Amino acid sequence: PWRPCAALAAPAAMAPADGSARGWSSQARAARAQRAYERGYICAKPPGQVFLAVDSGIQGQARTVVASMVVHAKHDSLVEGHHHFARLASHAAGEAGLISKSEATKS
Repeated sequence: PWRPCAALAAPAAMAPADGSARGWSSQARAARAQRAYERGYICAKPPGQVFLAVDSGIQGQARTVVASMVVHAKHDSLVEGHHHFARLASHAAGEAGLISKSEATKS
């Protein structure tokens, strides 16, 4: 079931009286954000992509499924068709000579 993020559901009474995050001044927050950006902790998402939140217990499986779906979509676009299963898309791309036979069998 859907539920709001804990940070969004926190009561306003928990925030500092002056409205700043954790009591930091706006200059301190800006400097902290700039350091985080320079050190690579903050980066923009690539165009056309979104982030997906999953339970930490299935992170590895979700990553594998998404990688498979990326290959499936790539092979479908190569043959300009749609296949219900990734192995059929790989087979069709291999038969059309658009990918190597080894790539078709490993994907």
